[in-house]
Amino acid sequence: MQLFSCQYCSVPIVSYKPRTFCSKACQWAAGRKRYRFICLECGTIFYVNVAQRRYCSRACKGRAQSRLNQGANNPNWKPTKDLHYTVRHALRKRILARDKVCQECGSSHQLQVHHRDGNHKNNDESNLTLLCVQHHAAAHAARGEFAIARLILSHRLYHQRPDNICQNCQQPFRARTKQIRSCSPECAQKLRNQGRSAAFARKRDAKQQLSSQLDLPFL
Repeated sequence: MQLFSCQYCSVPIVSYKPRTFCSKACQWAAGRKRYRFICLECGTIFYVNVAQRRYCSRACKGRAQSRLNQGANNPNWKPTKDLHYTVRHALRKRILARDKVCQECGSSHQLQVHHRDGNHKNNDESNLTLLCVQHHAAAHAARGEFAIARLILSHRLYHQRPDNICQNCQQPFRARTKQIRSCSPECAQKLRNQGRSAAFARKRDAKQQLSSQLDLPFL
């Protein structure tokens, strides 16, 4: 009996004959060429049998791609559209922080940014003011822009949401339509569970009634 060591995993081997590997798996693994890499996301050292690998797992690859493919680095990014949306959103936030309420009636409900001179390309803050939907439509109607005024009023009617009562917690909430029965996903799940329990109870009662009519044991 002699003592040998596996050349791949360094496990001691006791054998009568000289042996290089402890198993067929080590022999097969040692025959494959393996490359040493460092994961670019987590810094873990790993070995693979391919010549190019940047990440040690799919999770690290997903996190890296989510972080790197943002904004201009994303191949689907559209500079003009995204930049225009970002500037408009930031400008609206500044006007809301400055005026806070409608400059005509003092309302704080359904506020919109209005251009004083009617030029939508003139986004200077001195040309912008905050108006509620009603006064915003009236300002455009006073200039003869009735189509824009109707569009603003239709926007107000679309976003005017009725008050509903949650059928689970009986709390009032605002929704687009009267058909919505729950105020949150938790209440919706509870209502679904109640519906399943009621359906199961109806099936059980029907089975009991049928068993009593046929004089059969209820299972």
